[in-house]
Amino acid sequence: MSEDVTPQVFERMRNIAVNLLQDLTISESNCPTGARVAVVSYSSTTKYLIRFSDYHRKKQLIEAINKIPPMRTTSRRNIGAAMRFVARNVFKRVRQGVLMRKVAIFISNGASQEATPIVTAALEFKALDITPVVIAFRNVPNVRRAFEADESGSFMVSVLEEAQDQSPELYRVRQCALCYDPCSPSVVCQSFKSIPIPLRMDLDLALVVDSSRNVPTDQYDGVKELLSSILDQLDVSSQPGTSDRGARVALVQHSTLNYPPRRGEEPVKIEFDLLRYRNRDLMKRHIHKNMRQTGGLSCTEHAVEWVIHNIMLKSSRPRPTKVIFTVIGEETNVWDQAKLDHIALLAQCEGVTLFTLSLGRQSNVTAVEKLASVPLEQHLLCLGEAKHGGIEYAQRFTQGFIRILNSGINTYPPPDVQRKCESLQKWFHSKGIPGEYLEGVAHT
Repeated sequence: MSEDVTPQVFERMRNIAVNLLQDLTISESNCPTGARVAVVSYSSTTKYLIRFSDYHRKKQLIEAINKIPPMRTTSRRNIGAAMRFVARNVFKRVRQGVLMRKVAIFISNGASQEATPIVTAALEFKALDITPVVIAFRNVPNVRRAFEADESGSFMVSVLEEAQDQSPELYRVRQCALCYDPCSPSVVCQSFKSIPIPLRMDLDLALVVDSSRNVPTDQYDGVKELLSSILDQLDVSSQPGTSDRGARVALVQHSTLNYPPRRGEEPVKIEFDLLRYRNRDLMKRHIHKNMRQTGGLSCTEHAVEWVIHNIMLKSSRPRPTKVIFTVIGEETNVWDQAKLDHIALLAQCEGVTLFTLSLGRQSNVTAVEKLASVPLEQHLLCLGEAKHGGIEYAQRFTQGFIRILNSGINTYPPPDVQRKCESLQKWFHSKGIPGEYLEGVAHT
């Protein structure tokens, strides 16, 4: 119901909504059978019109939808914000069932200028296993691009021109979203992929895992499952030392018995570097058979700094995309806040993407945020506890993140960080400091 939605456009939207509901069986209770329907309106803000619990009869539901009045505003639409509202609020409490599906259909009069919330919504929908459908009356390129990063192909974007016969598209929405049968899918749903193909991506990925006593044993086991699932998404290079193509992965753990680490004492334990394994199955076997929690104290900033200098900046045949994926336990200790600032800036000025998974409660939220690229909603995942449901959420979120990363939607470093990097470079040059300025940043 944004500024360009006229009463005529609103009526067209209403007719589509009613049309889609005609063949649905509405649930008469909270049992996991039939459909429950909620309706929201959105412009720059989103609000409930009908909640899941409001109607248990189709006739009353459709009557309620037909009574919704058009509301004109001067606000621009923000599809991404509306999607995030639906993911976080409408689907906050859902029925449990083996065949239960979550579908969100957004009817829009056109595109939304705010791209970042759309990308974030795509990640959250992926993590929550929500099937998104967008029915638009004009092109929505940023919506299409964000959701095309989903390897399952289960999203749907339909553009319905005013004079177009909408019946075929609405039939496809019914068959591939509302009534999709994964065991016997309709022929019009051929774009769906039940078994995604590992991603071919020129990537250097460093997995940095907190192995300290800040990570409970059950959460540590969950992290190992998460690492294994990340590897399943990648087509690992069979020639990591001689080829410029494909994904390479390193894994280190960090903890220390002494702080700061003594001279000559490495702040990390190297499980494997970028060149050791040429097969992801060997990496997964190492994780499950050889990787052990060490205990001790967390030393996150020293570990990330070590990885930047010894893996990201010194590796031969570096890949154009570089990611440090850091897992940190609860109550993370950061002894040198200024050092952490410089380490984070160093990484991003070198084009390294920082993704951080935080476990448990964090009292030092600012320190955790420093270890993530922006926007934080896409690069910082505060999981709480890495138990079964949380790990599944993290697995799907990181799957989406890797695909979004490969799509090139985001820029690394982002413009504001790039300006900081350029300013530092000019400052070091004006002072006549030899060598790469970033080396100075790390030790300032």
